[in-house]
Amino acid sequence: MSYIDPFDAATQAGNRPDAFYGRMDVSASFVKLTKGVGKEAWTDSDGADTRRTEVHMVLNPIDAANLSFLVERRPIAESNEWAKIIWPSLRNLGLKNVRDLHGKYVRVDMVKTGRTYTSKRGDTAEEVTFNFTHLFDSEAAATAAYYAERGGAPVPDDDPAGAIDMGPVSKPAAPATNGNGNAERATAEQFLGVLVKQAGGDVAVLSGLIANMPLVNKYFTVTSPEVLSLMGVTA
Repeated sequence: MSYIDPFDAATQAGNRPDAFYGRMDVSASFVKLTKGVGKEAWTDSDGADTRRTEVHMVLNPIDAANLSFLVERRPIAESNEWAKIIWPSLRNLGLKNVRDLHGKYVRVDMVKTGRTYTSKRGDTAEEVTFNFTHLFDSEAAATAAYYAERGGAPVPDDDPAGAIDMGPVSKPAAPATNGNGNAERATAEQFLGVLVKQAGGDVAVLSGLIANMPLVNKYFTVTSPEVLSLMGVTA
């Protein structure tokens, strides 16, 4: 058995994110739950009273997150996990049907369901599941939101050395304010640089990115002087 450094294991566990950004793939199928057997495919001959609905959800993290694994859940739609956590969070974001989630870029928190289970190692662990907090129209919008939350900014292809990397945008260095101490607006203005780079000069894309970031659209639109200046447009 190879040696595992407990300090490395603790570091990796501590760095595991409790929220994920990525593309959600969704499928659904009918199953039956048999005591002592578990989950099996349901057929018409099994009877409607044994029918349950499994929702297979797979989140593929965005490239910016630099994660090499998928995040997967297979909740039963007739369970409290689905009815009290997952579906209400999606419904609150405007979804009318689960199929509309397929292919969407999302942000999810991993929250406790209140249930426990025994892991493969024999330990008792708390079950966690998806709680959806944001839906995005594109990967670019999800990536921009990721950088806004986690700090840092993407390095453009023409700046491989990172000469114009904004650095941690969550802690801007003494930004100028508009005279009333509005640091929130100054922070939002710094995020504009990230969004403009993500949009690549496409006004429609930029408009969508701004619309998906409440902190920014609280103060700015694509016609704001600050935005036009970043895009190199003379007012």
